[in-house]
Amino acid sequence: SATFEEVGTSARAMGMGGAFTPVADDVSALYYNPAGLSNLQRKEFSATYGLLHSGLTDKTRLSNSYVAYGQRLGKKTAFGLSWHQGSLKDYYTERTTTLGYSRKFAKLMFGINFKHLYRQFGAPSGQVDNFAVADLSKSDPLFSDRNSRSNFGVDLGLLRHFEKYSVGFALQNVNQPDMALSNSDKDRIPMTLRTGASCRLNTLLLAGEVDIQKFVATYLATQTAIFA
Repeated sequence: SATFEEVGTSARAMGMGGAFTPVADDVSALYYNPAGLSNLQRKEFSATYGLLHSGLTDKTRLSNSYVAYGQRLGKKTAFGLSWHQGSLKDYYTERTTTLGYSRKFAKLMFGINFKHLYRQFGAPSGQVDNFAVADLSKSDPLFSDRNSRSNFGVDLGLLRHFEKYSVGFALQNVNQPDMALSNSDKDRIPMTLRTGASCRLNTLLLAGEVDIQKFVATYLATQTAIFA
C-alpha cells in the first residue's frame, strides 16, 4: 500500500537517515516517537516543505508539507500538534492531523498520538472503455461509493534515557485504519514498528534504528481466459 507512505520530515531527522526514534528530543518527536515530547525544554515550532521528484517531464508537482508545534505542560508532561499533507496537484491529497501527549516517569517516557487521516482523489469525469472512448453519462466504478475517505489512527511510543545512552520504541498505526474508498473493500494502513538506540559522546551523537512494517494480506481475484 502506498497510502500514507513513510516519507519522513525534519531536516535533522532525515539527515540522520530517519534514525530518530531513540533520539526524539525536539518537536519532530511527534512524527517519529511521541514519547520524546517530554524532552522539550521550551516551546518549539517546525515547518518543512519538499517538492518531491522535481523535474518530471509531465510537470507533475508532488509535494510534502509538515507543520508542528509542541510545548511542555508541566515538569513531567508535554503535548504537540501537527499537520502533514502530501499531494499530487489536481489528482490526489492525503492529510494527517496529529495530537500527541507525553508523560515522564523518572527516566522512562511514554507517549501517544491520536491522528485524523484523510485522503481524496480527483475523480475523473465519465468512464473510459477499453477503446479509450469516454462515456460522460457514466461514472468511474472505482469512485462509485466516494472519492475521499477519513479515519482515525493511534501511535504509541516509549523512550528510556540512561547516562549516555537512549533506547526508543514506537508503534505507528496500531489500529491499522481502513482507508478504502469502496464499502466492499479494505485498504488498511500497515502497522510500523520502530526501535533503536543512540549514544552521546561529547558533541557526537550516534544513532541506529530498525523499522519493521506489518503488511496487510491482500487477496487478489484472478481471472483465467482460455483461447481456442
